[in-house]
Amino acid sequence: MKRSGLVRSLIRGLGDVLSAFGEADVFVLRFASLTSISALLLMAACDKDPTVTVVAFQVTCPTGTLDVNAPILLTFSAPVSASSVSLASIVVTDSTGLPVPGSLNMTNGTTVRFVPSAPLPFGARLRLRVQNILAEENNTPLPLTVCVLTTQPPPLQPAWLVLPQPTGASLLGASLVTNDTGYVASALVPIFKGTAAGFDPVFNLPYFSQAFDVSFSTTQHGFAAHFNTRTLRGVINETLNGGLTWDTLFSTGTTIQRVFTNRIKTATDTLFLAAGGGRSNLAVFHKYTPASRSFVSQQFATTGAVADIDFAGADTVNGVAATNGAVAANTVGRVFTSGDGGASWAELAGFAAPTRVVTYFGAARRATGDLFITGGNGYAIRIHPSGAVDTLVKGTVSSLDSTRSGRSWRAQLRRNVSAPEPHFGLRSEPRLDRRRRRYRAAVPALNSHHTDFAIMGKHSAGGSVAPWAVAAALLFAAFPALRAQEPACNSRLGILGDLVILDDQGFAVYGSTIHLVGPPGAGTNTTIGQLASFLLVNLDSASAHLTRFPFRNCTYNNLFITLRTNLINVDNPSLAIPAQNVIVTNLPRVLPSGERASVTVSTIIPEGTRAGRYIGSFAVRDSVAGISATNLGEIVGQDQIDVEVIVTEEPSLAVVNADVAARLDSLVVQGRAGERATGTLRVANTGNVPLSNVQITASDLRSESAVGIVIPAQNITISSASFSSLAVKDTQRVNVSVNIPQGILGGRYRGTLLVQGQGATPQTIPLVVVVTSSRGIVFENNPVKNANGVARIAFNGDPGTNYQVGIFDMNGLLVYTTNGTVFAGLTPAGQPGTTQAPAAGADFAVNVTWPLSNLRGEGAASGTYLVVVESTVNGQRQLARDKLIVIR
Repeated sequence: MKRSGLVRSLIRGLGDVLSAFGEADVFVLRFASLTSISALLLMAACDKDPTVTVVAFQVTCPTGTLDVNAPILLTFSAPVSASSVSLASIVVTDSTGLPVPGSLNMTNGTTVRFVPSAPLPFGARLRLRVQNILAEENNTPLPLTVCVLTTQPPPLQPAWLVLPQPTGASLLGASLVTNDTGYVASALVPIFKGTAAGFDPVFNLPYFSQAFDVSFSTTQHGFAAHFNTRTLRGVINETLNGGLTWDTLFSTGTTIQRVFTNRIKTATDTLFLAAGGGRSNLAVFHKYTPASRSFVSQQFATTGAVADIDFAGADTVNGVAATNGAVAANTVGRVFTSGDGGASWAELAGFAAPTRVVTYFGAARRATGDLFITGGNGYAIRIHPSGAVDTLVKGTVSSLDSTRSGRSWRAQLRRNVSAPEPHFGLRSEPRLDRRRRRYRAAVPALNSHHTDFAIMGKHSAGGSVAPWAVAAALLFAAFPALRAQEPACNSRLGILGDLVILDDQGFAVYGSTIHLVGPPGAGTNTTIGQLASFLLVNLDSASAHLTRFPFRNCTYNNLFITLRTNLINVDNPSLAIPAQNVIVTNLPRVLPSGERASVTVSTIIPEGTRAGRYIGSFAVRDSVAGISATNLGEIVGQDQIDVEVIVTEEPSLAVVNADVAARLDSLVVQGRAGERATGTLRVANTGNVPLSNVQITASDLRSESAVGIVIPAQNITISSASFSSLAVKDTQRVNVSVNIPQGILGGRYRGTLLVQGQGATPQTIPLVVVVTSSRGIVFENNPVKNANGVARIAFNGDPGTNYQVGIFDMNGLLVYTTNGTVFAGLTPAGQPGTTQAPAAGADFAVNVTWPLSNLRGEGAASGTYLVVVESTVNGQRQLARDKLIVIR
């Protein structure tokens, strides 16, 4: 190896120093090094043999947006030395500079894949840094390359917003007409129009008990399916002005549960509409002819009501429908198809709902002819055009059906509010007979000589709208035509009325109950819980329960709410929801004889309300009519209704500062290498039930600089790493200690603390350990035993400063040298950081790869080598050296 005389003299001089002092006098070695190492490294780097071939070695950054679910591909201009590829040489960081977890593999000699451990976030800016990569030929180093990458934007999707009052019941239909405008059908009658500004009701007319579906064919032309409690008929209403006004288009003696519309894009832009409904033992299809504004119907008595209808895209010829089933009606769900735009339907043989499924809920058809059917218990299948079936989800629990008692069925719905909502025909008809018998048993004789004022309570805790609609139907069927021109009710004038309670089970008793379910939350004008409604009815009725009490048909002119009570926790009376949090809306002031009104009840459940059952009440009366007592001591002219609120369990936890009441965004501890560093936090129960089975775990701590150094998780000790219970609003103090390994580089090491509790959303915060001392040099592998491997040399350095590395044999001969600049990060605009102002992702340490070869590309022999590093640490120039053993 030819060298200039000056270089040879410097090398020999350094060799004499090493030989003379060895390990005995670090001060002498440092003195000699300070006087010669800088010049030595510079001249040695320029003194390479000119016969060594220089390989053109570059990497191509990925272009375009990255798929969040695909690996990141790097293409090199020449074959890569596989031993130089590591997560320290190919580093992907997020916009804050934190490494993105993943793995590397080589598909061929010139392509390396970075596979993220989890899907990348949408719309993220990433930094990909390639450093210390060597070419396979002559170990040519790749220049530092930084790629700025962007992941694909998030897909367009609807923003889910909480609807304003009156909501809380099931939402049964939706129609999106533009990117930010749509309509939603609620089980509590209204149709809501949603825009970027929020949701507003556009249909909330009296006499309609439920909205089943809504479908718009244009931004202005739409249709909705309802049930009319006055006529006891299913109705399709039509709007031509975006929901401002509605007119009845069609009515039938059964429910209409699904409306499907489309526009046939021709010169006349013809409207297409198909609908379906029925009851528990009858399916009815309706096809609309726009020219004559008429409907043609087709019935099937072998199944229940039509649950869903679908045509694929612009196809208005080939459709699919699914129907309900009910055990009590001896029917099962079936699949129907149409080949003439819904004018006629035929059952698709062989696809009746299995025993464990009973009923179907949804149907969809693709342009390919594939049919998708969903049913009870999470059942879902795909039917191919060939007739082959793929079972997508089988379901495992037994079916809910009307053979269960009303109370257990309702209780199960309350426990499982996510269960599919039973519709009018599927579950309610068996209960209709029971209601009729119970009501007649309670009030055996009714006539038109007296006025009766009744409240009929309705469930909405995840349950059906049908029961209260059925109760209303029974009442109006039981009473004759309502009279007009009655006088005002006034007890002082002897014009007396009464308030009779019809509870949700059909019993005429004093005190109906509204059942509400909801989580704790806050908001002065926002309904947090479920809603319920009752019918306030001024009826022409008999008075068998009011014997010898004369009263006449009369009108209530000044109705109001009175006698509000707090909702008291049944298990702990010291807990209560304030009475003013019970919100009653749509209460009419005037109610003539024979009229009725739908009144909505909701509850604002305060933030932090303990889980449990709360009960209170309020009353309805007329301020002018007054109240009276019968000769039997019964109070008349005032009606009371109880309010039961089930506050659901909402387990929740937070990681907070150990000394102040504030959430902790990260836990930072500091210490020197070889020491134990400790930080403290608190785990707080922020839910409304005691928190159980709390677990705290820590991950490995990885250097924030791209050097690949890790403090393993087993070095982290957590006091009270688990505890069995944590009371509501209580906290638990937790100490986190980290044993910092001896000989580790200074810098920041980052991991995570994961805090989990039974039923609560897990919380993760960063755990950062700042190592304040620096060892100087750390080897990834020492000794190096792989004949074809590399040595990775890590050392500290300030961002944006230069470093030099020299590797000498024990004779003082320079074997290998390299130099560079510590990465200073990138600004959000993609500009590099500086020494004075490091940007996100800046390194405070460097990892250099030695390919175990000399400056001529020849393999290094087995033996001991001295590694000498000159860098800037904490603003001061530093010389570090250490021995590295190579075993071939």
